[in-house]
Amino acid sequence: MKQCITKTNKDMKKMIMATLFVALLVGISATTEARPDFRQRHQKHSIHRGVRSGQITPREAHRLHKEQRHISSIKRKAYADGYVTHRERARIVKAERRAHRNIYVAKHNRHRRY
Repeated sequence: MKQCITKTNKDMKKMIMATLFVALLVGISATTEARPDFRQRHQKHSIHRGVRSGQITPREAHRLHKEQRHISSIKRKAYADGYVTHRERARIVKAERRAHRNIYVAKHNRHRRY
C-alpha cells in the first residue's frame, strides 16, 4: 500500500512539473511575440493623443509618423531572415528611443495647433 502511494506521489509531481514547464514556455513565448511592437504602438498612440489635444501640430505629426514608418521598415528588414542580430536589435532600440525623445519634444515645445 505504501509503495502505491509513493508511486502516485511521484507521478503527480512529474505531472505538475511538466505542466509548470509547459506554462512557463507558453508564457515566455507570448511575451517574446508581444513585446516588439509594444513600444511602437504606444508611441503611435501618444502621437495621436498629442494631435487631439493640440500639443502636436499637423506638420510635427507628419514628421513623427514618418519616423514610425522608418522604424517599421528597420524591423521588417531585421525580422526578414527570422533571426535578429544584436546589432539589428541595438539599431531598433536606438531608433525607438530617438522617436520617443522626438515625441516628447514635440509635445512639450510651445508650438500649438489652435
